[in-house]
Amino acid sequence: MLILGIFRQYDYGSAGNLKMYRNKSPPLYSFTNMTSPIGLFYAPQDNLCPKKVNFIIYSKNNIV
Repeated sequence: MLILGIFRQYDYGSAGNLKMYRNKSPPLYSFTNMTSPIGLFYAPQDNLCPKKVNFIIYSKNNIV
């Protein structure tokens, strides 16, 4: 997530992903399909936090 800037389910490695997800890569999380409240925790000067967090916060109405 930190390197790619995307939100995926847990990565078990290629062999584990094939067994778990039937795909070499774990599936993406889609925030657009989530209806329950979502809690995001970050700090403005957090170097580990992707810059897309602001986009996620302001594009969704279920962020708490």
